Amino acid sequence: MSSCTDVTLTVLREHTADVLKRFDNIAERWDDLDTSRYGRTFLISCFTFMNIPRGMLDVSDLAAQGIALRLRWESFDEFSAGTYHLWFTEMGQLVSREISDDDYAIPLSELLPLVGDHQALESLILSRDAALQVPDWEHQEAYGRRYLMMRNGQSPDPIVRDAS
Repeated sequence: MSSCTDVTLTVLREHTADVLKRFDNIAERWDDLDTSRYGRTFLISCFTFMNIPRGMLDVSDLAAQGIALRLRWESFDEFSAGTYHLWFTEMGQLVSREISDDDYAIPLSELLPLVGDHQALESLILSRDAALQVPDWEHQEAYGRRYLMMRNGQSPDPIVRDAS
């Protein structure tokens, strides 16, 4: 296997220009897509990068600009495919999580003892699923602005809750 792999960077569409400014010289292509989750549609841009050494695409400057993102790499060498998620909380805090595709598999050694106990089996599966959840794109633009304001020592706008 190679120590280089393909990487896909996904951001909200309003940040397309920021990504192109940073990575235009190495992005192979980008696609604008609509994605839906829980009945809400988000406009996103997906950028593809080929043969990135060890799947390491430096996105720290995008995070510093308050840009939520997802970075997906394919498997290489002894490393599994996975996704790096970076998002902002309602309070403007930066949060990141790396999830390997292997994290979604529950070892048979944990499942077999629960075969006769359907409630325990369901509980294990649901708790594993909950532990791997990351926020969708909703409010990430506003939360990213809040992060920037707090980072720059400004008083952020009050939190306005959606009535829906």
